[in-house]
Amino acid sequence: MPRWLLAVLFISGCSFGLSGPKPDRPRSLPPVCSTSRGLIILDGVAGSIFGLTAIGFATTSEPAIALLPAAVAAVYLGAVISGNQKVNECNKAVEEYQVAYAHPKTLPREDTEPPPKQEQRAEAPPPPATAVPPPVAKAPEPKAPPKTAEKDDEWGEFWREVSP
Repeated sequence: MPRWLLAVLFISGCSFGLSGPKPDRPRSLPPVCSTSRGLIILDGVAGSIFGLTAIGFATTSEPAIALLPAAVAAVYLGAVISGNQKVNECNKAVEEYQVAYAHPKTLPREDTEPPPKQEQRAEAPPPPATAVPPPVAKAPEPKAPPKTAEKDDEWGEFWREVSP
């Protein structure tokens, strides 16, 4: 038997090692169990890889070879289902403990009505101080360019059209 297959069989199903809440624990003590889903995800990924490998071997000329990775994938699937059930039970037990034994200030009392809300009147803030901008001086009218002799100046006609 190849070494990698032995290694896979020994590390397969890590989720089987997850612990659920003990049924005989005192209700005044918090449950000691596994709440992490890390091993479940790891087993799910490994099982998917073995399942895809089995599908790949099933399409070859020797489909009987696919039985071995399919069996390993089934072990991983069983570990995922078992581990997920244990973690769900543990999370439920932790939640029940937290509700039952929470600090009295954190939970409202059920036998009393909540205190009436007091209306707080906020004073209106003073209007923002606005600075009055200084008056803007009107720009002086542009002066017309000095008139030049029309004969010598090639721009003379331009200035006649532009000038008022």
